[in-house]
Amino acid sequence: GLPVITSRAGGIPEMIDSQCGQMVEVEDETALTEAMIHFNPSSYDRQHIRQHGEFYRFEAVGKQLITLYRSVILSCQR
Repeated sequence: GLPVITSRAGGIPEMIDSQCGQMVEVEDETALTEAMIHFNPSSYDRQHIRQHGEFYRFEAVGKQLITLYRSVILSCQR
């Protein structure tokens, strides 16, 4: 339920939306410094962040992958 400051690296942009924190460009130290100076965690909805994070929990991602694999197997058997 805590907001974050992160960089646009790897799969992070797909997981973090603007309601969960701030994102800066990779290796942009100035933007990171500014984000840290002006970051106001109390302006974020912690409940939204918790609910958003549930989608990426280990168990949830595992269930999504199993569903995907089963759909691929079923389509190959047809």
